[in-house]
Amino acid sequence: MKLLSWNIRGLGGLEKRKEMCKGVRRFAYYVGHFIGNVYAPCEMGAKQSLWNSLLVGSIEERRSSRAGSHSSDHIPFNQFIDDAVLIDLPLSGRKFTWYKGDELAMSRLDRFLLSEEWCLTWPNCVQVAQLRGLSDHCPLVLEWNAMQIDGWGGFVLKEKFKMISLALKEWHAAHSQNLSGRIESLKVRLSVLEVKGEEAVLSEAELEELHGLMSEIHSLSRRSASICCQQSCSLWLKEGDANSKYFHSVVASRRRGNAVSSIQVDGVTTEGVQPIRQAVFEHFASHFKESDVARPGVDNLQFKRLTLLEGGSLTKLFSLEEVKTAVWDCDSFKSPGPDGINFGFIKDFWSELQADVMRFIADFHRNGKLTKGLNSTFIALIPKVDSPQRLNDFRPISLVGSLYKILAKVLANRLRLVIGSVISESQTAFVKDRQILDGILIANEAVDEAHAVMGRMSFPVLWRKWIKECICTASASVLVNGSPTEEFPLQRDGVDGLGGRWFREGVVRKVGDGTESYFWTDPWLGGTPLCARFGRLFDLAVNKSSTVAEMCSLGWDTGGEAWVWQRHLRAWEEEMSGECQVLLHDFILQAQLFDTWIWRLDPVSGYSVRGAYQLLTSHPSDPLDDVLDLIWHKQVPLKVSIFAWKLLRDRLPTKTNLATRGIITSEAQACVAGCGGMETAQHLFISCSIFGSLWSSVRSWIDFSSVDPHNLTDHFLQFTFSSGGLSVRRSFLQLTWLGCVWVIWNERNQRLFRNSEQSLPQLLDKVKLYSYWWLKTTNINLVSNYHSWWASPFTCLGMV
Repeated sequence: MKLLSWNIRGLGGLEKRKEMCKGVRRFAYYVGHFIGNVYAPCEMGAKQSLWNSLLVGSIEERRSSRAGSHSSDHIPFNQFIDDAVLIDLPLSGRKFTWYKGDELAMSRLDRFLLSEEWCLTWPNCVQVAQLRGLSDHCPLVLEWNAMQIDGWGGFVLKEKFKMISLALKEWHAAHSQNLSGRIESLKVRLSVLEVKGEEAVLSEAELEELHGLMSEIHSLSRRSASICCQQSCSLWLKEGDANSKYFHSVVASRRRGNAVSSIQVDGVTTEGVQPIRQAVFEHFASHFKESDVARPGVDNLQFKRLTLLEGGSLTKLFSLEEVKTAVWDCDSFKSPGPDGINFGFIKDFWSELQADVMRFIADFHRNGKLTKGLNSTFIALIPKVDSPQRLNDFRPISLVGSLYKILAKVLANRLRLVIGSVISESQTAFVKDRQILDGILIANEAVDEAHAVMGRMSFPVLWRKWIKECICTASASVLVNGSPTEEFPLQRDGVDGLGGRWFREGVVRKVGDGTESYFWTDPWLGGTPLCARFGRLFDLAVNKSSTVAEMCSLGWDTGGEAWVWQRHLRAWEEEMSGECQVLLHDFILQAQLFDTWIWRLDPVSGYSVRGAYQLLTSHPSDPLDDVLDLIWHKQVPLKVSIFAWKLLRDRLPTKTNLATRGIITSEAQACVAGCGGMETAQHLFISCSIFGSLWSSVRSWIDFSSVDPHNLTDHFLQFTFSSGGLSVRRSFLQLTWLGCVWVIWNERNQRLFRNSEQSLPQLLDKVKLYSYWWLKTTNINLVSNYHSWWASPFTCLGMV
C-alpha cells in the first residue's frame, strides 16, 4: 500500500488545477485511492453546490441547531441528505466532533454519509470518533469489516463465543470494575459541593454538577447491587436486600469458605498456590484414569433389541424444533462452563445464534466429530463441611460447556424415546427426571463395554460412533480458587485402550455386510485405511462417518451419490478419486456374513501371544528420539547444540559425507589424525586412536568409568546416564559430552585447514575450560575458582 500526501494552495486557479490533474494521472498507476480534503465555503449556495460532490468529510454543517442557537441553516442540509437517499450513521464515542478553542462551543460537523448499497453490502458499519489532540476536529473511523470465521460449525461457534467473552471482559473493565472506588470518589466530590453550598450559593454549573453526581452515584450503586445479585446463588439472596450489611457479610463469608488455602494429602498439609493446584490436579486426574482390569464379555448374554424403526429415529436428521426444545429445557441461570456462556444469553439471542447452532448440530450428524475444546468441563469444588481439610471434604460439581450441553440434551431426548425398549422394568439406572444424561451422556462406569452392549441391542453404527465421540473426547480441569488447573482426559472406554502402532499394524477389517465397518477410517481395503491412502479426498469428503454398506448403497462408482465433496475437485483430485473408484470396482459385499477383525500375521488361526511378540520385536526403538531433547542444554551455547544435532543425524561435512555428495574424491577420505581410518562421524568422535582417547581422559577427570559404544547416540546416552545420580549430575555430564565433541571437531578443523595440532592434555584442558565458562556464565552459585574446577568438578558443584 502506498499513500500520497499533497498539500496544495490556490486550487481556484485554472492552471494549478491542470497541473494537479497531470500529477494525479502520473501517480494513478501506483496509488489506489485519492482522498481530497477541502474547506467548505460559508455562503449557503456554495455549500449546497459542494454537498452535491461530497459524501464524506468535514461538511461544516449541522443537522440540528446548536444549543442556544436559533439558526435554521441545518434544514437545507437535511433536505439534501433525504433527496440523495443517504444514511447518516450514529456517532460512537462522543456526541460532537468539533470544539471551539474556549471549549464553550461544540458541534457535530464531521460525518460519514453512506448509500443504501454500501450498508447492504457491509451491514455492520460503525462510525467512531477518535481522540482530538491539538486539532479542533475529531478524526472519524469507519469500521465495516466483520470477523469472518471459517471451519466446522462447532469451531465457528467456539471462536465466536471466545470473542464474545473478550468483548464482555472489555465492557466489564470499562463499566463494572472498581465500582466501590468510583462511588467513593463521587461521594467525596459531592461532599465538597455540599459543604460549599452551606457557605454560599452554588452557581448553575455547580448545581448541575451536583445533580449529575447524585444521579451517577445512584446509577453505580444499582449496578453494584445488580452484580452482587447475579453472583448470588440462593433464592433468598436473589430476592433480599442487596445493600444490607448482612448480605455483604454472607457473600464475604462464602468467598472465604470456598477458598482453598491448605489441604491435606496423605496426611501431609500442603500450602501455597502452586502446590495446592498440583495436588488437586493429581487427585482428580488419577480418579478419572481408567484402571487396567479384566472385564467380563457380553457375547453369551441376551439383550432386548431395538427395531429398525426405533434405530432409524435415533439417527435421522436433527430438526430445529428438537434443538430449540433442548435449549429451552436448560436452566438460564446455571453457572457457565469453559466457554463462559450461559443459556440465558443463548435464549435471548437465539435469532442470531440459531443458524450457527444448527450448522454445528448438522456437522456433528454428518461427521460424528467434536471440535477440540467443546467437550471440556470445569469441576467446581463445593465444601461439604464447615472447615474442609481433605479433598474428600469437597463436593465436585461439573460445569459443562453450553454447546456440548445442547448436543447432549438433543441426543438424550432421542434416547429417552426408545430406551424403554431395551432396559429392564426393575432397573434403577435410567429413571425419569433424574437427569443422569445431562453431563456425561452415557455412564460408562455402569456398563464398561458400552459399545459392545449397544451393538447387541441393535443401536445403529452411526449412533454408537456419536456416543463414542462424546465419551472419548471428554476432558476436565478443576477450578481451584477460581482458576482452572491443567486439563486431563476423563475415563475412556476400552476401545481407546487398544491403541498403539503394533495393534493398528497387526489387525485388518474383514468386511461381510459392511454395516459395522467405517468406509474411510477402518483398514478394510488393502490393509490400509482409505483416509490414510487418499488423505486429500478424506479431508474434502462430507460423509466421513459413513459405513461401507452405506457408501455401497449410495453408489461408489463414477457419478455415484456416495461421492459428496465440500467443493468441486481439482484435476489431480479427480485422478485420485478415479484411482479410489478402481479399487472399489470389483468389491462385493456379502450380506450373510458379519464384519470382523482378523489378525494380519495369521488370518486362519487368529491372534497368539507369540505372534504379537514377534510383531513388537520387529520394531526396534530408535534411541535418537530419546537424545534429541537432551542436546538442547540451556547452559550450552546454541551453536554447540545445533552442532550436536547435526552430529547425531550424521549431517556434518565429514570427509565420507563430502565424498558421498561428490565434493571430494573417494581417495581423500582418510582421517585427518593420520590413524589410517576413513573419516566417518563414528570414527572421528569415538573410534579414532587419537581423538577417541580424549574420552578416557575426560572420564578420569570426572572420576567414573564406562565402555564406549560404537554408536554415537548410544554413546551419548551411556555417558550421560551410566553414573546415575541426581538430575543436576546428569545435566553436567550432558554438558561435558557436548564440550568434548565440540573440542574434537574444532581440533579436526585446525589440523585440516591450518595445519596445526594440539596434544591430548591440551584438548582435555579445553574441555575443562569450556565446561567451566559455560557453567560460570549461567550459574551464579558456582563460586569455585578455576584451579578447584581443574581438580574435581563434582566437588565444586556440591555433588560429592
